[in-house]
Order: sequence, then C-alpha cells, then structure tokens
Amino acid sequence: MASYLNALSSRCLLRLSFVAIFCISLIPIAESQEEPLALYLTWKKDPTTTMVIDWHELTAPSATPIVHYKKANEDKEWQTTTAVALDFPHSDRTILRKELTGLQPDTRYAFRIGEYNRTYYFRTMPTAIDREPLLFVVGGDTFDRGHEARKIWMERTNKLILQYHPHFIFWGGDLAYADGKPDEVWRWYEWFDAIKNTLIDDDGNVIPIVVTIGNHETNQSIGNLDEKYWDNDSTRQAIAPFFYQLLAFPGQPGYRALDFGDYLTIIALDSDHSNRIDGEQTKWLKKTLRQRKNRPHVFPAYHVPGYPSVKPFDQKTSMRVRKYWTPLFDRYHVPMAFEFHDHVYKRTPRIKANKVDPDGTLYIGDGGWGTQLKAPKSTDTLWYIDKIVRERNAVLVSLFQEKSYIRAINEFGQVIDEYPPLFSSPSLTHPISTLMTKGGITLSAELATRNGPVYIDSDFTGYSQQGFAWFDHTFGDKATLTWTVPAHHSDDYTLRFRYSHPGPDTGHLELWINDQKLKEPLTFLATEKENRWKKSVLINTFFKKGTNRIELRSVDGKKAPRIDRLEVFPAVH
Repeated sequence: MASYLNALSSRCLLRLSFVAIFCISLIPIAESQEEPLALYLTWKKDPTTTMVIDWHELTAPSATPIVHYKKANEDKEWQTTTAVALDFPHSDRTILRKELTGLQPDTRYAFRIGEYNRTYYFRTMPTAIDREPLLFVVGGDTFDRGHEARKIWMERTNKLILQYHPHFIFWGGDLAYADGKPDEVWRWYEWFDAIKNTLIDDDGNVIPIVVTIGNHETNQSIGNLDEKYWDNDSTRQAIAPFFYQLLAFPGQPGYRALDFGDYLTIIALDSDHSNRIDGEQTKWLKKTLRQRKNRPHVFPAYHVPGYPSVKPFDQKTSMRVRKYWTPLFDRYHVPMAFEFHDHVYKRTPRIKANKVDPDGTLYIGDGGWGTQLKAPKSTDTLWYIDKIVRERNAVLVSLFQEKSYIRAINEFGQVIDEYPPLFSSPSLTHPISTLMTKGGITLSAELATRNGPVYIDSDFTGYSQQGFAWFDHTFGDKATLTWTVPAHHSDDYTLRFRYSHPGPDTGHLELWINDQKLKEPLTFLATEKENRWKKSVLINTFFKKGTNRIELRSVDGKKAPRIDRLEVFPAVH
C-alpha cells in the first residue's frame, strides 16, 4: 500500500507547479467581507437535530474560526462554537467545518461564519411527515468533463430548483469531474462557486446537499487494485482525495445511511469506485435494509445504474448491481432506487427478480443535471424502461405520510415525467406550473385566461412567479380568471388559492368548477398588507378525466383579493 501511495504522490507532485500557476487566475480577490469563497451544508447524522456547515478560506484563518447561530425567530444572544480547519487537497485553500448538534427539529436557524457579515439560514428536518410533506430533489452528473458551458448548465438547473424551496438536494456522483487529479482542482472551485451563486436565495436560506460517489471522483477504480488494498481508508482517500476531504457526507468508508426520523432513509452507495459492490459493502447494505424494513420510504442511491438507459445492459458494473444489490431491494421491498451516470432521464416500471412486477422497485434517474447529454436506447427494445427523455433534468420527490410522488423537470422547468400520473401533459409542461409538496401542482396567475377587467401586475413583492392577478372594480364589470387543469384520471382533488388582501373588509370571489358554481362565494380574510400572502380555505372537489375548468369570478359590490396562484393536489379529507 505504501508503494502505491508514494507513486501516486510522486505523480501528483509533478503537476503542482502547473496547478499553482493555473489556479491563481481562478481565485477571486475578495472585495468585501460579505461571504466566503464557498459555503456548503450537509449532514453526517440525524438531519432533525444537526447540521454540518462548511466554508472555504483562501488561507488558514489567523484567528480561531467561529460559528454564531441561534433560532431565527428569537431575539436571544447568538450562541458561539468553534470550527475545525481542514486541508483542501492540492490547494492553498482551507476548509472550515462545524457540525452543530442538539438543534430543535423542523426549526429555522440563523448563522454567521468567521468574520463575514452576512447572515444565513437553514431549517432542520421534521421528525414526521404525517401533517406536513417533505420535498427533496434528486439528480446527478452535475458538472461536465469537457464542455465550456458546464457551469452555465449546472447553475441553470440549480436556479430552477431553488424556486421549489426543497428541504434538501441529493446528487448521485460525478460532481465536479475532477477525477481525483491535482491539476483538476479548479473544477471543485467552480463547482462550489456554482452552489454559492445559485443555491442560496436572496434572503440567505441555504439548501443542504447530500451526495454519493461517482467514477469522476476517482483517479482510478478500486477494481484496478490488488485485493489487499480493498476496504481501506487510506486507499479510498488516495483514490478520491477531493471527495473524502471536501464532503462531510458520506465520509469513510464511502457508503452511509442517513435517517430522517422514522419515515425516510437515504442509503448512499459506492458502485465500484472506491469500494467494491460485493463484499463488505453488500453485507452492510443487507444489515441496513433489514434494520429499516418497516420504514415507508427507504431509497438506495448509487452512481452506475443497474438498469441503464444508454450503456449496455450487460455492462460489468450494471451486472454487479443486479447481482448483489437488487435482490436485496426485492427482499426488503425497497420502493424506489436512484441511479445516475447515463446523462438522460429514465424511469423503469416496477421490477422484481429482474422482471416487471407491480410489487417491485422503481428505478429513477440516470443523471444529466449539468452535463452534455447522451443518446438513449429506444424504449421499444428495452423491456425495463417506461420512460426516457434526452434532456438535462432534476427529479422532485414529494413524501407525505406513506405516499410518494415524483416529477421530473428539464432545465427550463418543463414537466417531462411524473409518477404516479396525476395530471396530463402537454398543458402543464410550462415553466411556471410547478410541483407542490403534496404531489399536486401550482398554477400561477399568468397561466389563467383573463376576461373583463382583471390584470397581471407586480407592484408588490412576495408573489410566486412574474406577477399576480388583480380585479379592477372601477367600472363594475364582471371579471373572470380561468385555469384549465387536465386530470390524468377521474378522482377527488383539493384546491386552494394563494392570495393577498389588505382589507379591512373580507374579500369575495365566486368559484366555478366545470361550469358549476359553489353555493356561496369564497371569502378571503384580510392579510393587512399588500405583500403579505396567505392560503385560502381548502375546497374538495371532483375532477373528471381530461380537461377541467377552475374559474374565479368577481362578485358585484364586493372587493376581490389579489390572486397569486391556484394549488391543486390529491384530496385532503
């Protein structure tokens, strides 16, 4: 092992003079003390009570690095704690890391780092999802190896996802495409910069990120080494120096389960990159699945797909996934697994024992967050593929109680797939129709047809998309706002509206559903301020398969609220 590590170090040193010169041009000169070079949140354990905060400095801090934090809604003094300084491999940068523990679940926290002025925020995860749902986003292959638009693509998808305010993001490997090489360290600078630019909103809310390893995190595969080097921390560190040092999760040994209360487990696996699929990892996976067999949502995630959409079905690693892991998914009734690597979007039917089976596992993903795309196979020749779309994509996963919904969107926000299907396309394949966390959709006011004196405006802040609808009462004419919602099947649904109404009187609008008027007009309590937005009461209704009309009409002599959007989701009883 020593000879292997020494040889690797010698090869790395030959490149260092080039790295030192090349990286100088990539290091921005700080213009102020507002923010660090990079900021990255994740977990190592219990997302309901902990948070890991990483930030990067150009050099080691001269003073002890401090993290200040407190509950966001409290006026109490800041709590302070000390971060640890870690080496950034093959770089003059320093990683500062602090794991906050003992936090309250489902609570928003404010924090400040080092000597920077800006205040940031994060939210701990809930302990249950029986009252409120949880939304996270899955993707992989986030940067690109060769194309100069790599950062543009990654940031475009990031910006889109930020609008959904997910609880967290999971990326399934092939992150910065640095291949564990010293002279590719600049890719990590750019990758972290893209995160800082696009996954922190204007208010300072930071989205946590969970990852697993891919082939482009390593300078060679574990399979190329002699067996005596397997299952060894120093080997893994040598193969993937950036991955294990820069990212607190999963950490050694490179695979880990992350439990969210008793409702969700994300299992990050290593598909023959720094760990072999068989052996110790498979033993650990079997134990992990057995211990969590009664959880409703257990999702393994790994880079190389067992059911590829681009690469050959008999590709070696895919065959090993199907030999060692998918039988365990069958045995422990895993509902869904996330796969990446192929740079398209794919969804399989439910598969068990390598056959289509309604009680089997759904395999979702195949990467393509920020990379060049590949040519997929034809679905006509693949028994194991239900959907393939050759577009950069992200997968929204919504969990509520024991139910799960997925919706795949492309980099421009268009819906390219959903499961189970709730709403038909193409009517909702629009950049400003969005997934709700209960598996439904939001339809902004811009998507509605307007008749009479009702207009789109943007005088006030806080609306969802480009504006809101307001009803002009000057002339007393009837005004209508109409959405069309194409349901995939006949079923019960629940509606509500996001609105603003300064008052002081209550606002009123008639609600018509498929040309049937509700007996009484909807009432909208005053929000007191124009830029304060609330949700209306819930309205349970029935949608027929096909196109359904939702219409709001002004009421003679009554003021109407400003309408931001319509929300439609599976029936709430």
